[in-house]
Amino acid sequence: MPKPPIQGEILHLRCAPVQNDRLVIEVLPHFIEQIRKNGMKDNPGKPTDLRAQRKREQRRLFWIVAAFLVVGGSIAIALVYGPPAAALGLGFLLAGAGVLGLLWLILLLIERSIQ
Repeated sequence: MPKPPIQGEILHLRCAPVQNDRLVIEVLPHFIEQIRKNGMKDNPGKPTDLRAQRKREQRRLFWIVAAFLVVGGSIAIALVYGPPAAALGLGFLLAGAGVLGLLWLILLLIERSIQ
């Protein structure tokens, strides 16, 4: 019987009911084999730089929060009060995002001065 190929990143599980409504999950061995062949190794060989990863994550989260504040806030103001109020609100939301950026910069400078 040929082994079915794994499609994308989906891991197929087979569940079987057992006593007291608990489930036993059996991961089919050929899927594990395919995952290992496709690069998900136990030891990737290259060490992970956790500090760089944390910095990238913090930077990404900052931009997500700032964009959500400005775009989401502008849309909410436009829906409730109309487009003219959204234009005024956009200015204040951009100023608020600037304050967040300034705080982030201050904390970044403090972090660098400690190291």
